[in-house]
Amino acid sequence: MSASKKKYDIFISYRRDGGEYTAKILRDKLEDLGYTVFFDVESLRSGNFNKELYSVIENCRDFLLILSPNALDRCKDENDWVRCEIEKALQCEKNVVPVLLRGFTYPEDLPASICDVRYKNGLEANSQFFDAFIEKLQDFLVTKPPFFQRLRKNPVFKRVIPTIITLLLVFALGLGTYVIWDHSRAVFPRTSVEKSVTSEVVYYVENHLTDLDVMAAGVEEAFDAAQRYISAGVEDRTEFELALEIGFAALDDSDIDSLAPADGLLERVGALKGTPFDTADLSAMHDVVRMSREQWAEDLVYLDWLTGSDVILRKDVRLNLIDLYRTTFEEDLRGHAINANELLLPITDSSLLSQIKNDFLPMLLRVPLSAGTWESDLDTLEAEAKSCYARSREAVKDISALVGNTNVANMNTRESLIREYMIQGMTREEAETLFLQMSKLMETYQKLLPETGDSADVLWIKMESAIENRDFDRAKICLNAYEAASEGEEALISAVRAFLSYAPDAGLNYGVLISACTDSEEANSVYEIGDIVIALNGQPCRTVDDFLAFVNSLTEETGYVYTATVLRNDGQGGMNVLELDANLEVSINIRSLSLNGSEAED
Repeated sequence: MSASKKKYDIFISYRRDGGEYTAKILRDKLEDLGYTVFFDVESLRSGNFNKELYSVIENCRDFLLILSPNALDRCKDENDWVRCEIEKALQCEKNVVPVLLRGFTYPEDLPASICDVRYKNGLEANSQFFDAFIEKLQDFLVTKPPFFQRLRKNPVFKRVIPTIITLLLVFALGLGTYVIWDHSRAVFPRTSVEKSVTSEVVYYVENHLTDLDVMAAGVEEAFDAAQRYISAGVEDRTEFELALEIGFAALDDSDIDSLAPADGLLERVGALKGTPFDTADLSAMHDVVRMSREQWAEDLVYLDWLTGSDVILRKDVRLNLIDLYRTTFEEDLRGHAINANELLLPITDSSLLSQIKNDFLPMLLRVPLSAGTWESDLDTLEAEAKSCYARSREAVKDISALVGNTNVANMNTRESLIREYMIQGMTREEAETLFLQMSKLMETYQKLLPETGDSADVLWIKMESAIENRDFDRAKICLNAYEAASEGEEALISAVRAFLSYAPDAGLNYGVLISACTDSEEANSVYEIGDIVIALNGQPCRTVDDFLAFVNSLTEETGYVYTATVLRNDGQGGMNVLELDANLEVSINIRSLSLNGSEAED
């Protein structure tokens, strides 16, 4: 039966990124209470709004709107499906009930067609989702509870409840004469609370497996493309680069950040009598999937390196390496499958197990978990996990034997830096180009450590190169050597040492150091020795050349005055940020803290 032909009491509208989990649990709970609920799957919605959904909204009475953080931000687009759903509900004068999740705020500018939604009575979801919240939610609904729900609240019915309970007890005791209950074979979940919490756990596990499956599909295609490319021995990397791009996109588009345990989930699981689920492993599942995503990203970077023209490895060695990396990838997936199987072991209800095995697992294309591989024995699962780990470690040892631990570590470092650059807004191509440039510089900078016989000037230049490259540990080594080679510069050295501790968190790798004040102490009321100028009139001041160019641009018309943003040593290893009013009457010596700087008098 199509959605438009079936009659629903309630329509749930939500965003998948942040609202799907709540919508799913809300649907399950309302259906348990007897309501008919329409819960669409976002992945089935196309860019053209499904007209059939309009009919569902027209025929329902209540419209629940799950408002996760930023849920309405995309409603500026007139084709946005959440906007379309809200518009239809308002046009049909449905009972619109907003359900506000933590962190949601209404945007200042909502389209006129849905602006009224902000004035609708709603309620905030909270950790009491399965009792107080649901009970309160029902007061907001126009739809009446099912017959037995209404009957339960009827005063007459309440008066006969004791009699009914007595009769039921008598019947149960009589039945107990003929039935022997074996507690070791008890079905789980049994009670409504157990079923509700188990539903949450299953949904949590299924979401993580689905996310893994999508990521794995992209990564596996990159492995296949790399193998085809190296085997063919051609120069055209177009096919491989496309597969690599798809693989990275699958990882970057992962929803793992939104799949963390919902508020109160672990508490509700732990509150079950006997706590059949392992709450520690349940909590760890999210972190382990996140770790796999990062590891697979490093694997893709290594594939990129293996297929490069500058790799001096035989063809058979490269193909062998791809096979080994594929082994670690596949064993990682197998480990996730074993983990999910073990997490859901407490479930013995045959209908629920059938739903998991026959409805959900067949949708997994890469994660090796199916009805045929499902294991009900914990000892067997633990043995499989040990074998899986052993195969993975053996593959890692073989990789190290072929290319060396240093190369593996270098590739991991490369990926970490590239992803950091991408977080800062670069494309992958820009990030990889920058990494190559930085690598070439690092080859030179690695040689710029203090050596016996280095003069103070040479040590200062080496420190500048380290600061420019954000290698603050090496800069401190050079500064210590400079201190030993120079005399009478305690204030200056103390200020630079404080700067080297302050700079990493502040994101600085530049500044102009006030190394001397040549005018009288009375006349100089602006700078102190050791002050580090980082901006002039709000513009960054990176080198001595920047400083000189700025002051030379001042004219009689500007008044020869300016504002200097200065870092000043607080005497306790930190820096104070000051805004100083200065003019050209102050005579100072300045020295750059960044590469290619020089000394000058101003």
